[in-house]
Amino acid sequence: MSVNYVGYAQSPASFTIIDAEDNCKSTVDLVYNKYCKYVLGISKYSSSTLALAELGKFPLSHKAISLSIAYWIRMEHGTENTLLNKAYNTMKQEQLPWLENIRCFLSKIGLNNIWQNPDKRSIFCVKKCVKERLNDMHLQKYHEYLSNIENCKKCEVINICNSDQYALNEYLVSAKDPLVRSYITKLRIDANSTLDCKKRSFRYRNVASDTCDSCNTIDNVKHKLLHCLKTSRHRQNFESNISQYMQNYNMLCDNGKLNIILNVIPVCTDELMNKQATSEIVRYIRNIYHL
Repeated sequence: MSVNYVGYAQSPASFTIIDAEDNCKSTVDLVYNKYCKYVLGISKYSSSTLALAELGKFPLSHKAISLSIAYWIRMEHGTENTLLNKAYNTMKQEQLPWLENIRCFLSKIGLNNIWQNPDKRSIFCVKKCVKERLNDMHLQKYHEYLSNIENCKKCEVINICNSDQYALNEYLVSAKDPLVRSYITKLRIDANSTLDCKKRSFRYRNVASDTCDSCNTIDNVKHKLLHCLKTSRHRQNFESNISQYMQNYNMLCDNGKLNIILNVIPVCTDELMNKQATSEIVRYIRNIYHL
């Protein structure tokens, strides 16, 4: 099912009818998802759901649909433009698809009461209510997505890095180097094996397995950052330096250490020390992946 929404074309007096799918695969969402991935510096084949979550953004079609329904409420209340009112009444008499799509969509998201009593609702309240409901539905799908990959070994980093808080991640602000920032994002949301400098991937080079050459185990993000023999020298230096700012770092479990590294989270209350700790984390990632 699709919902035709009304958007401004040139000026507030001119409108263009555009088609937006309610399954988050509309053209406007595809373009928006591609832009978010471009901003993060990740592949266009990366998960759109996780890319939006990294930025704390919701699908752009949510705003478009809420504006469409708010415009319908405006027409139900009537305007000072008598010609526009007559055109709308004609649309209702002829039962054109746009109105039916509005009714079906409101019913689908559980807001059929707005359709039944449009005169009792203000435009602002309707727009806010619809947008909040769509955002809540998106969050439910997001958590379902995380739960579906919870038992996948190659996706465990995704669950470690993505918390219940749906907002802009702090590392996007604290990591100033765009190259490092984009690489951290790739490590956080990539469900494949490790992204090392050799681009060694069994998917593209017909390699029989994705095991580490040195350790004979799965070569994923956790192994590369915390256990690999090839990176032991850089890891020892990092653990020694980060312990100056976070004394219990070496006592953390693997997931706790990954949470510190890939979230680039504050490790102490002192602002200056946090900047230094952030620099250590960024330096460690640069050394491991030769950035």
